[in-house]
Amino acid sequence: MRNRFAEELIKIAVDNDDIVLLYGDIGNRLFDLFKKSLPNRSFNCGVAEQNMVGVAAGLAKTGFTPFVYTINTFLYLRAFEQIKLDVCYPQVPVIMVGTGSGLSYSELGTTHHSLEDLGVLRQFPNLHIFAPSCPDELAEVLRFAYASKAPAYIRIGKKGEGGLAKLESVIENPNYFGPFFSSRSTKSEIVMISCGTISENVSNSCKILRTYGIKVDHITHPQISPLNIEALSRIVRKYRNVITIEEHNSVGALSAIYSDLIAKLESRPKFTSISTPLSFHVGLGDLEEARKHLGLDPNSLANQVKALVKK
Repeated sequence: MRNRFAEELIKIAVDNDDIVLLYGDIGNRLFDLFKKSLPNRSFNCGVAEQNMVGVAAGLAKTGFTPFVYTINTFLYLRAFEQIKLDVCYPQVPVIMVGTGSGLSYSELGTTHHSLEDLGVLRQFPNLHIFAPSCPDELAEVLRFAYASKAPAYIRIGKKGEGGLAKLESVIENPNYFGPFFSSRSTKSEIVMISCGTISENVSNSCKILRTYGIKVDHITHPQISPLNIEALSRIVRKYRNVITIEEHNSVGALSAIYSDLIAKLESRPKFTSISTPLSFHVGLGDLEEARKHLGLDPNSLANQVKALVKK
């Protein structure tokens, strides 16, 4: 995902002179081609994330569209006030991209775990929030966010994360991005809805469930805010069981979105949320080990869904 971001940004920026890149003293080799192809349009802002977002807001007010890039936790935690007051309040088109979402930097501990960002930032008016599931989805999100000319926050994984097959749009609407079918079964009464790079594990868990004879659909939900409530309601009405899976705390993101939505329906499907526990996580090891420990690996996900179906 990280490499795809750099590749797609160049493609967009070549055709749009207003785009500039600001980064927080990371990804220097990642952006070598950008700097070579588009000299004087990238700025290393150092380890000063608050200032970087403030500078981006100033550039946006003078006609530029800045893309801000750094490690995810350093972006939304350190620059929280600047995102709210410098970017969202005046509604300037700053596109913030945080790498290492969720538990991507698991072995580096709590300072690098971003498990509350979507829920926290959903509280800000005017902010478009995205959690793409794979490189292809990310590439389209970047174009969508740029065309929207609105403040945007995009959480992405690291190199090698987020491998999914070609996605199929669930509903077409020029004002919203997604959701998308990753896979579906004939006459399935169960849908698993995910966002972010954990979607690869969800997709693999669907394959395991089908070996048990359990028909299940998988939908990725990349746009966290704003929401197309009408379209999402039409989707969930088709199923008896709706299960959200996210590498995020249960507060504020997919779990909150769908529990609130389903509570307002006259005919309500059974709803289940699978997420990271609301706690600080230590000693988890690398990403694969962390997901297995927290029940987010494909086998654990499949077993949880299998148990739900039997109830």
